[in-house]
Amino acid sequence: ATKFKRGVYPPPKEPNLTQKLTKLADSGVPILIVHGKQDMLVPASNSIKLAQIVGADLAIIDKCGHLPMEECPDEFLDIVERFLAQRCNT
Repeated sequence: ATKFKRGVYPPPKEPNLTQKLTKLADSGVPILIVHGKQDMLVPASNSIKLAQIVGADLAIIDKCGHLPMEECPDEFLDIVERFLAQRCNT
């Protein structure tokens, strides 16, 4: 089994997530970033910076790690439903 070091891993070089999200935002597509506050792989500061760059909505879930949709499904779904209701006219 491969042992991973704890820490920050750079995003893959291709595709460039920031460029893709900026393109979506520029076209008027609302963007939501959901991040677990206790994520041990990617610090919340990365999502905060990304949200600022692309003008995305950001939700940080406390007591949640790298997979908020699996670790905190009820809170994750509440966040997504509110986002859709507010930003997507659903």
